[in-house]
Amino acid sequence: MFVRYIVLALMPPNRATFVKKAPQEDAAALPPAPDPPTPAVPEPLLASTTSLPSSEAASSSQKMAFLRNIGTQKRQREKENKVDRGHKLTAAKKRKSEEAEKRRAEIEKHESEERRKQEELAQCEAEKEAYEKKSIVQNRSDSMPPAPKTKPTPPDRTIHDVSQMSERTKQRRRAAIRKEAEKIFPDGFEVKKSRRKQPAISAEDCVRLLATTNVTVSFLRILRRYGIVPSITKIYEVKHALLHSMPSIDMFTIGPRDSEVTVTLISLHEVLKYALSKPQFVAALPPGPIKVTLAADAGGSGVAHSTKLCCYFNDIENPISVNNLIVLACYPATDSRVYLKDLFAAYIDEFKKLENGIDTAEGHRELELFIVLDLKCNSTVIGHQGSSATFFCQFCFSTDDESQHGVCCRSRTLEDQWRLGLDIENKGGTSRAAKRAHLSVFGPPLIPPSIVVVPPVMHVFGGVLNVILKRVVEAAETDPIFDEMLGRLTKECGVEIQYPSHEYLAKDATKLTHYIIDGDHFWVPLYDLLFEACELLRFCKARYYEDNEIEEFAQQVKVLFVKIRENELKIIPKAHIFEHHIVPFFRTYKSWSIFSEQSVECLHKVYNVVAAKRRGKSKKTVERAQSTFFTNNLLRLRPSG
Repeated sequence: MFVRYIVLALMPPNRATFVKKAPQEDAAALPPAPDPPTPAVPEPLLASTTSLPSSEAASSSQKMAFLRNIGTQKRQREKENKVDRGHKLTAAKKRKSEEAEKRRAEIEKHESEERRKQEELAQCEAEKEAYEKKSIVQNRSDSMPPAPKTKPTPPDRTIHDVSQMSERTKQRRRAAIRKEAEKIFPDGFEVKKSRRKQPAISAEDCVRLLATTNVTVSFLRILRRYGIVPSITKIYEVKHALLHSMPSIDMFTIGPRDSEVTVTLISLHEVLKYALSKPQFVAALPPGPIKVTLAADAGGSGVAHSTKLCCYFNDIENPISVNNLIVLACYPATDSRVYLKDLFAAYIDEFKKLENGIDTAEGHRELELFIVLDLKCNSTVIGHQGSSATFFCQFCFSTDDESQHGVCCRSRTLEDQWRLGLDIENKGGTSRAAKRAHLSVFGPPLIPPSIVVVPPVMHVFGGVLNVILKRVVEAAETDPIFDEMLGRLTKECGVEIQYPSHEYLAKDATKLTHYIIDGDHFWVPLYDLLFEACELLRFCKARYYEDNEIEEFAQQVKVLFVKIRENELKIIPKAHIFEHHIVPFFRTYKSWSIFSEQSVECLHKVYNVVAAKRRGKSKKTVERAQSTFFTNNLLRLRPSG
């Protein structure tokens, strides 16, 4: 009975039904069972349940509040359970990662132990093999007789460098050489000093390599090891000697006060005198006046943008090559009149001095100066308003209406420009009416009347091509299919049209025309006109032409412009200059391409390379770049025919 009492006492409350079915006599005999344990209830719940009023007295609102309280507590418990479950999952993941890391460390430790054991085993094998070889050699040496003892050889104390020998040592060497020579040549001999072998590249050529190519001093040091070039010291000595014999480089500021820039320049008279002091160079020039052309242009990208003034001889081989250009001045600004006025003022005295000729290696010679600029820069230099003026042409006094009908008025000379420019400057006329009354002249020229102004060949020929290509562009604007075909063609050629003028650059127009003609793109409008214009390029070689060739060129120009007017194309100022002023210049000077401005356009790339090595935008950095550019140009100058 005692055991049964214990079982019933430990029985949970949900087994009360089982207790009720027990026999009555047994239940009466047992002592009263203790009360079942009360389940633990949270304190908030207990408080709410104890404060719950009786069902008869409680209102419906109180009951609803009671139920909401119970729901809130239930949701809070569920939220806490979710947070606990999340913490448990995070802890489990962390525990798993730690166990995986531990297993990985154990595997790495095991592998390192295996490698160490293998290395120790290999080392033991190597030591064993070395020991066996040593024992074999020792056994052989024990069986062989001992080697005889020899005296140690004295160290070689011979001095191989002659510069470190004393006079007594040199005399002994000469005597020893003479004694040996007497054994070989008993009948007599003569000892002569051998001539030193000259390097394959001279020091002067090395200086020009450094100035004109990407060859560096480090590369010359490598060549020096093989005796190809002289010593670096010798190269620098020759460089300083060459620069000392050449014209000096000067620097001063130009422009208005608020935007002054530093210009680097050399004397035109000194440069020409230095070049003409070489007998071979002067002998290669033809008889008659020496022709020298001045050229200026602004160009370059970014920090390297600058304006350059150059000159070159017209009567040498390949005169318009960039390698034959002599840089006279360079400054980091545009080619506007405020800068060009100060620049040409520095040369105006030299221009007048050269009117009387120049001394050369073969005596006094006459000198004829030309100047070629693009139309924008040319109008600035001669004091003309530009291509949009009433009298738009810089070489005559024609108007736009007269140009459309093929009429050319009286030629415009520098004397006329000086007369009209000084008159308007004295009167102080700045209005449009005053400039129109003075035939579109706003001021005096910056150069003396003795200099011949050359029509810019490359720019005006590009204008002729643009007259024809403009009709092609207009056709593309009205036809979507043709527009797509022309866009694909220009993309293949690598050119872009310029806005807002709707024209191509002169070099791009020439490139596109060649691409159309060479590719036989007959679908392009006015293909025949483009072909006729390309035929004129036969006369653009840098040489002098015969009279019959010049007349053939004049006839082709006449036929071309007749067809242009038949197709009702608008004549732009560049095309007018090509029609009326290229042929007279061609007839007078027997050439029009040896005075080209094309070489100056290529000079911008050379300056960009020099400026790229001098990084920075400061004034001192720009001055150093200009000085290096001038030095390299002077060292490249080889006036030797």
